[in-house]
Amino acid sequence: MSPFKNTLAAVAVLATSAVSAQNLVQNGSFDQVANSSGVLQTKTDNYGLTSARDTGNFDFHAVGWTNQDFLAIVYGSGIGDSVYPLTKGSTREDMALIGPNSPTKATNNGLPAASPAGGNYYGADAGATFAGALTQTVSGMVVGQQYTLSFWWAGAQATGASNTAQALNMGWDVSLGSDVQASVQTNIAYKGFSGWTQASYTFTATSASELLSFLPTSTAGSPPMSLLDGVSIVAVPEPQTWAMLAAGLGLVAFVQRRRSAQR
Repeated sequence: MSPFKNTLAAVAVLATSAVSAQNLVQNGSFDQVANSSGVLQTKTDNYGLTSARDTGNFDFHAVGWTNQDFLAIVYGSGIGDSVYPLTKGSTREDMALIGPNSPTKATNNGLPAASPAGGNYYGADAGATFAGALTQTVSGMVVGQQYTLSFWWAGAQATGASNTAQALNMGWDVSLGSDVQASVQTNIAYKGFSGWTQASYTFTATSASELLSFLPTSTAGSPPMSLLDGVSIVAVPEPQTWAMLAAGLGLVAFVQRRRSAQR
């Protein structure tokens, strides 16, 4: 192989490693849902998640995650506001989201068919009585390496909402061990939807593994649903990687100009 082709190959490898770093979060898309026997569910549906606080009603879990919220749902793409969530042998009629296609309280509040990340998304009752953390132990980090934690989030209401006057404040308290401590908040009116927002935090790992936690928060009931999707933790490319990539691209451009001038 010629030196020029070797350079092209090296640049391609550097570019690939720079833009496709491994996501250390398992099932950050919430597309993997299993029942109590561990069988993955293939049907697009709204699944009520089991919780240590409520073992009697819900039969499903999001693979890789531990749910402690009393009323948490993995909503299927395109049906979050139109299908009652599945529980053990029945449905939970008050936990479909309020949106254009809701079985009750339908309203054109801007709730889209899917989150920006696509596929399923997670929703948790953020009321103080029911709120509990969604957690996962993230491993494989290198101490001293920089990483970026990113996720999409939104605020909505379930069809069981009864308070017609009070605006809702809701969001997430986010932590990753001692490396990330953050809070995202929004306000919506009765039967409203906040719109999806992406949040990102860059941190330096202080341990090879840390507990990632999302705690839904709200100042009101009725029930406020904090939504979450597209959770990822990826390594930030080292400066020398970008420098080598820039040098390689510069060399490729130089050779291309030389070849054009010689024609």
